[in-house]
Amino acid sequence: MGPMRVSAIIPCYNYGKYLARAIDSILAQTYAVSEILVVDDGSNDNTREVATSFGGRVRYIYQQNAGRAAARNHGIREAAGDWVALLDADDWWLPEKIELQTKALATRPEAVVVYTSVRCQDPDGGTINWRATDPGRLWPALRYANCVTGSASAALIRRDVLIAEGGFDESLRECEDWDCWVRLARKYPFAAAPDAVTVLMMWPGSASAQNDRMLANTKKLMDKTLLADLTGWRRILWRHRIWSAALFSAAINARQQSRREERAWLFESLLHWPSPVFIPRRWWALYRNLTGVSQPASATIVQ
Repeated sequence: MGPMRVSAIIPCYNYGKYLARAIDSILAQTYAVSEILVVDDGSNDNTREVATSFGGRVRYIYQQNAGRAAARNHGIREAAGDWVALLDADDWWLPEKIELQTKALATRPEAVVVYTSVRCQDPDGGTINWRATDPGRLWPALRYANCVTGSASAALIRRDVLIAEGGFDESLRECEDWDCWVRLARKYPFAAAPDAVTVLMMWPGSASAQNDRMLANTKKLMDKTLLADLTGWRRILWRHRIWSAALFSAAINARQQSRREERAWLFESLLHWPSPVFIPRRWWALYRNLTGVSQPASATIVQ
């Protein structure tokens, strides 16, 4: 396999104060990318100044505000590489990220998406690692959780396939990466690099607001993507499973703010799908909640 041409694409909306860190992390890669494109999604901060301060090392593209999915698609269309690596402006990569992905791809050259484990970091420096799901377990796990990466910042994607499959759905303001992975995983193999070489910033916010957005977007994806290939009883049963998983995720989000709220989400999750085989950690989380045993602040749905 010859050298891969990788285009790094950063969509940015009013995140100019973090943009230099993202760009620097790309320039520090041990496997050099072919180009860096910053797609400014109608920012009114210093995004343009930061991007252009890197001179010819960064290609700056401006568009009227249309959302992250549209900014990604714009960059993908403009990219010259055979592969695209997406990076949100407030995230960054460790130096070996692209190199490890190319090595993972060498062992599975038919893959069209290669993703990494991620390190989540809060503004105070606290971190937690999310392990990359084994590609052999992606399906049907992707029906009930965005278990590829949790963020497009960890993905390296074959450009021609992504374009042929319609890119990211611009009607979605959230969960557009989950929607994309489901559509691709139904047709193509994925690969994973197990090291946590993608760093995601986790910003504090209202757990209830986060849950409202997450649950609303899960409902939107149900019929559009997650259940699109199912009919009859299988469709009905999977609707309950997906909603049960979404409610468990809501419980995890509420954990640090309210044990009572966490307990309510856990009960509702188990009501929709009580089987102890499906995400068994739901029962353990409820036990710990009821008994007051301390538990992690967050967790992935798929282990």
